[in-house]
Amino acid sequence: MFKQYFLTIIFLACTLHCFSQNEILCSEIKSILTITDSNNIPNVIDNTNGTKTLIFPSQTVTNVFNDYIIYDFYQTFPSASGVLEQFYTIVHSSKSLIERMVNDVPIDVISAEDYYYNYESFFTPISADIFTTLNGNSYDLSKYITTSDSDPCDGCPLLDVPSDFTLSVTFNYDEQLDMLYMETVNTTPCGNTFTIGLKGGNPNGFTNLDNTLQLWEAVSGISNESDFNDICTTIESTLYNILDIVCSGATENNITVTFNESSNTMQWYKTNDIFGYDSIEFSDVNLSIQENEIIALFPYKEKGNPYLQLRHFEDEHILIEVFNMTGQLVIPETKFQDNSINVSILTNGIYLIKLSNSDNQQKIFKFLKN
Repeated sequence: MFKQYFLTIIFLACTLHCFSQNEILCSEIKSILTITDSNNIPNVIDNTNGTKTLIFPSQTVTNVFNDYIIYDFYQTFPSASGVLEQFYTIVHSSKSLIERMVNDVPIDVISAEDYYYNYESFFTPISADIFTTLNGNSYDLSKYITTSDSDPCDGCPLLDVPSDFTLSVTFNYDEQLDMLYMETVNTTPCGNTFTIGLKGGNPNGFTNLDNTLQLWEAVSGISNESDFNDICTTIESTLYNILDIVCSGATENNITVTFNESSNTMQWYKTNDIFGYDSIEFSDVNLSIQENEIIALFPYKEKGNPYLQLRHFEDEHILIEVFNMTGQLVIPETKFQDNSINVSILTNGIYLIKLSNSDNQQKIFKFLKN
């Protein structure tokens, strides 16, 4: 309880500090660390290239942190009278650093937040629904909402972005890393760009992790000065809050992703530090341009059902071929019958699915059989 109290103060302090900045986008990862013994506080060396080096009394600990990019390390809140804990913010580029620290650095030297120590893995696999829907596709941010304890609005409809507001992102899935990369297509209306890597949600205390994501990697992009009276700042800060790359502090809660097939949209939702939530809606750019083309199709399989089906299937002449990840053809060219094909012969794993129509349009998807 005491730690939660201080973390709330930490957030308020960060918010006041960050609102004095001119940017809303800080495409870096910020994590709170704890040092209980002042003898373990590292010496921070400025590398003059925008990065820092941490020198701990222990060379072994120093080596762990030297394997990762660190942008900053500073005391967030000092210990109070009679309290040993001192909180520090580390600004870095990958949660692999925190994972390595938890596994290789003694907790009495420096530690992360408690929930990192409760599970063998920091993340869950990205759901098949997410990577088959998003991989290789672009989306426009179309709606948004931010709520707080002073403005409770549970279930309120999202607000439309202005007609002249266009913020497009594209997604690419890396099967080897099980990482979904999200990148701005062009400069945003506020003049920003970012590239981030997302993994499946952290298992900390969440019972439903089927369609959740969390920030895992961040690549510095363009962070432009912002006018806090401009509507683009309000909209983009909602997005960056959800992605954990907003300058005014962020939470490491999971992002929940839901899909609406009837409207070809998806919503991203996450609770925020002001006891409310942030939510945005994306509209599929590909579907809006070529709604009746093969690009609108993607395969899915319901758990326990041996049949693979196609969403947005309109009784077209669709052929399917299935390959394993080594390129071997495991299901030869077959026509979809009644929008289904039996895939029970396949062992569990990831496959490539090639779809073709009568106009010789083709599209390839990744498909997880489980």
